[in-house]
Amino acid sequence: MNGGNDLLQRRLYDLAGELGPLSVPYEEIRRRTRQLRCRRRAGGLAAVAAAVAVVTVGVALAARPAPMPVTAPDGPFLGWPVTGNATGTGLLAEAVRVWDDTRASGPHTDVHPLLVDRDPAVLGPVVVLEGRDAQGEPRLAILTGSAEDRDRLRLRVDRPAPDPVTTRVVSMVSGRLSTATGAEPPGSRPSAWLLALGAPGVTGFGYHSTAVDQDLVEGGGPDLGRRLLVSLPPGSTPINTTVIARHAGTVVFRGPADGGAIGDAVAVPVTVVARSPDHARIQGSPRALLPGRLVATPDGLLGRITAASGGEADVELVTAASFGIDALTDITYRPLRVVGAGGSARLDKVPADANVVATNRIVAIDPAQHSDRLGTLTVGRVGTAGHDIVPATGTSDLSRVYVTVEYEAAPR
Repeated sequence: MNGGNDLLQRRLYDLAGELGPLSVPYEEIRRRTRQLRCRRRAGGLAAVAAAVAVVTVGVALAARPAPMPVTAPDGPFLGWPVTGNATGTGLLAEAVRVWDDTRASGPHTDVHPLLVDRDPAVLGPVVVLEGRDAQGEPRLAILTGSAEDRDRLRLRVDRPAPDPVTTRVVSMVSGRLSTATGAEPPGSRPSAWLLALGAPGVTGFGYHSTAVDQDLVEGGGPDLGRRLLVSLPPGSTPINTTVIARHAGTVVFRGPADGGAIGDAVAVPVTVVARSPDHARIQGSPRALLPGRLVATPDGLLGRITAASGGEADVELVTAASFGIDALTDITYRPLRVVGAGGSARLDKVPADANVVATNRIVAIDPAQHSDRLGTLTVGRVGTAGHDIVPATGTSDLSRVYVTVEYEAAPR
């Protein structure tokens, strides 16, 4: 067997010798090898690029928040679905009964609840309703319990229904929720409350009041759904409180709170048409422009109306030499006065035990309010040179200016 193999091998050698040396095309092999490698590399890079593109698009789509849901109006009403932790109880029927019995405009029809909730910590029941009054006008009502009596509902707000197309938040700021009657709680430090209800899709709130020394505060969130209920300093009002609503991190609303409770002073917008170092000229509702009423911005007290005629009024600013107003030290409520000094302001009649130091906030008592401690207006802060005052509105943006008016006399 081995001899046969040797014979075959020798025969092959002989044939190879007859053919002579064979030329091997090494350059052609190298060229084709390079082409193949380039094609494979290009294909790999394209595959990687495609994979990266798919991942990038996926991440971008995942990072992009879904748009804010659009809730169709229900005629003149918001049409938002009801939310809250007490929707299946008898609280709604009780709220409608209180609304009907409290206001002469009842009974109400086409009633639609927006919030039916219980706050076990402070206010107890909290209800927000839409409905028509006896004249068929669309109205919005807010009813709450109180820290004094968490089982008794009281009507806090009865106002025209908001615009069903543009409204993203319904809100209220008031210092009258601690008691059932709305009066200042005796022997205790009063608080204001901010209630905000967001449209479907609102996932979180922020809020800020210039009546307190703090930055923007976050509130609400998935655990509270679309509701926000927080305590604020007693000087907080719709003028100085800002509400921010977010949808998936995107701000969908930023603006002042809608208003206060029944009995709170009303903020009537006016327009500043001229200003000097110590005086200003404003235009607005003739019913609101009465001598003695205070004029404020979100930052605090601007001045007091001294004369008015035909929808215009003269305002004596805090810095005018003839200006003077009863005031309090913030938090401690020690009485004193702020007087103008011609281009500046200072403290007067300071009690010996007031312990006033630099940067202390000084607040003015607003005669439009039914309490000396609720709804006060920041005058400014104590400066470093004795009892001088740095006015809160010295550099205010005058695009938002208000006259504070007693609720009973509020212009419509």
